[in-house]
Amino acid sequence: MGDAGDAGLAWAGAARLFMAVAVDAGTAERIRGAVAARFPHGVPGRAVRPDAWHLTLRFLGDATAEAARRVVA
Repeated sequence: MGDAGDAGLAWAGAARLFMAVAVDAGTAERIRGAVAARFPHGVPGRAVRPDAWHLTLRFLGDATAEAARRVVA
């Protein structure tokens, strides 16, 4: 995605919009440890970097890039 100056809107086309709270590094490490202990052989699905983890508060849905820019503005 983009830099902080464009609020991550350096893409074209559609986007999945949501409201979220970032997870700090310490919490992400505790979650990673708990998941690794519970699933020693990994979990199915696509891995997401811990620095991209967040708690989704509300999924807003799919939107065009222009609609996303209006929501962020």
